[in-house]
This record gives sequence, structure tokens and C-alpha cells, in this order.
Amino acid sequence: MTTDRSDLVRRALEAAHEELRANNYLQHASIEGRGKTAVACYVFADVAAADPALVVMLRQAGVTVARAASLAGRHPDRVEEALRFLEHRRQTTSGAVRNPGGLVADFLENPSKYDLPPDFLTPEVRQGQRKVQAQQQRAQAEQAAQLKTDAEFVTLNAAPPEVQWAAQRATLQLILKRQLNADQWAQLEALALRGEIQAAELTRALVTATATSSLGQQVDQLKGQLRSLDRRPRNG
Repeated sequence: MTTDRSDLVRRALEAAHEELRANNYLQHASIEGRGKTAVACYVFADVAAADPALVVMLRQAGVTVARAASLAGRHPDRVEEALRFLEHRRQTTSGAVRNPGGLVADFLENPSKYDLPPDFLTPEVRQGQRKVQAQQQRAQAEQAAQLKTDAEFVTLNAAPPEVQWAAQRATLQLILKRQLNADQWAQLEALALRGEIQAAELTRALVTATATSSLGQQVDQLKGQLRSLDRRPRNG
């Protein structure tokens, strides 16, 4: 800034200084001196410093000044939970908590010592836990279904060709009814019954292709296979 008027400089920078202090980037900002000899002095905030609001909350709960600053700096995300735990303890003991500050500090430093009752959790936390539990149950169900499907495939893949075709015919017809003409379908059935095409493996490949939006490519491969087998010389 090229002006000699330090008052204009102060006014121009005031809003920026306030924003930086609010964001805990600056602890203090001042402009000392006048005119061209004016100097801007900045004291940067400690990025590891505790949130003053959390310190005040811990102090109000009975935690000492130094310990409140340390705990708020090391456990900022759990301070409110600790205070709710203190309130819960007061309610369950008719307000008789001998050392509330010590209880809050110990709760923050040694969380494994405390078993939280179900009614202590907020509705948001309980909803989050139910969501996680539902996701886990769904994943377990999907895994169990996949294991069952894999086991059934192994068993079916080892079965005779006619058994495979009988088990997979309806599924193959559903997938391929618009992909193959009558002659191609008849050829596929004949090849599957002779075991030259494994019906179980073909079904699995087509289902996977459907799920991955590559059914057209898989059908083209099947048609190519049918044409290749159809060109073979026939005995007699």
C-alpha cells in the first residue's frame, strides 16, 4: 500500500485482520508508528492451541485451567460427549458427583474405563449405529448368498450336460431370447446337451456380463463360438 496515511492502511486491513483472528490464524495484529515508518506487527496463533470455547466449557465443569486447555487441545471432538456423560452421571446419582472436573478429565483420558448406557447416546448416534449395523447385516447376507451361489455352481458344473441344461435352460432363454434366432438357439441346445458348451459356465458368464453392461460383447462371443462349431466337418 503506497499511501503515507497509516489510518487508511489500518482501515483497509482491519477486516482482513478480524477474519484471520476469527479463523484462529492470527492471535494479534497491530500497526505501529505513523506514515512511511509504520510497521505491521503480527502474532500468529498456535495451530495446536485449544478452542477457547471448549476450554470454557471444561472450566465450567470444574476442570482446572491448565488441564482444561490440555484436554481441549488433545480431545476436541470428545469434549461435548464428556460433558453429556457428566450430566448423565448427575442425573443417575441425584446430582451427587464428588469431583465433576476429575470425572470429565478421566472420561477424556481413559475412555475404555467407561461403559456408556444405551440411553446416553443421542438419537443421531443411535441412528448412525443402526445404519452401520444394517450395512454390516446386508454385507453379511450378500456374502452368504454369494457363497451359496458359488457352491451351487461348483456342484452344477460337475453335473452331466443334460442336468446342466435342464437347470439353466430357463435362465438362458430369458437372457438370450432376443439375442439368438431359432436356429442359433437350437444349435446351442444341441451343443449344451452334448457337453461341448457348459451350460453352467455360460449362464454365469452371461449373468456377469449383464451386471457389468457387457452383455452384447458376451453374446457376440457366443455367436462366434456357435459359428465356429457349426463349420466343423461332420462325420458321415
